[in-house]
Amino acid sequence: MMKILKTLMSFFVIFFFMNNILMKAYIKENNEIELNRILAHTADYCEKVKNMALHYVCKEKILNKKYFYRVKEVLKRVPGTSTIALTTKLEVKGSRTRSFTYDYQLIRKFGEMTEQRKLLEMDGKNKRKEYSQLKKMRLKYFSEYVVYGPVGFLSKFWQNYFDYEIIGKDLINNNEAIIIQAYPNTERQENYNIARIWINNKEYSIMQIEWEPLSIQDYEEEIVRFPTGEYKKTIIWNVTYGVEEKGVRFPSKQVIQEVFINEKNEKKIQEEITFLYTDYKFFTVDTDVKFKFKKFLISR
Repeated sequence: MMKILKTLMSFFVIFFFMNNILMKAYIKENNEIELNRILAHTADYCEKVKNMALHYVCKEKILNKKYFYRVKEVLKRVPGTSTIALTTKLEVKGSRTRSFTYDYQLIRKFGEMTEQRKLLEMDGKNKRKEYSQLKKMRLKYFSEYVVYGPVGFLSKFWQNYFDYEIIGKDLINNNEAIIIQAYPNTERQENYNIARIWINNKEYSIMQIEWEPLSIQDYEEEIVRFPTGEYKKTIIWNVTYGVEEKGVRFPSKQVIQEVFINEKNEKKIQEEITFLYTDYKFFTVDTDVKFKFKKFLISR
């Protein structure tokens, strides 16, 4: 009887592991089929983005907010005891915000794409001045050609230079989204970016992109020591594509945060740069434009 039970148990264990292996293989195969379908659709979508990139103007408002902290002593109960002890914490003592509002447009200049900005307001005061580059604003972090974010990851050309993985699903404004991760498949200087991308499950338009800190030009991890402990610097950078026109989504908001995080996962924002894109106006451009894709990196 015992031999029969041992035999049955061995058979059950073998069956369980074989079934588990087959199930994983089935799921992997289905994920690959779904991923290939998504990539084919998003490649087509990126062509639409490129065709409409010159067909609009909008307002771009930039808010640059810096936070300042102080160490404060507080009384706190020691966990698991009735003892009250004096401890320290970081708290915001103030902040400083600067704002800039531009007329924004992508134009073709000398055979290449350039960003054109006309300054309308600065810190709430009317201005009339043109800047050619965000570098003149002396922002610590900024990005260029945000509308082309999807193209840099998912166009037919760039799909040859990235690996992809489906990592989850989400719901954005009642729209189902598939989340994929894209990461370079080779070491290179140009367009070496890593990101999570939210793709509309029906239209295959790009709804949101969140870049990894490693995508930031000259980014290096940094440890800062405060009296309250050690904090590690990181960057949170995401773009929401919330403006729709003829099946193409355009940027509505971009946020870049320099954040310090301690071992308790407590976050302190050092600097936050928010880009708001509003008042879109779309028109028709008949000129054939060729876009040479540059490094899609935010700079310091």
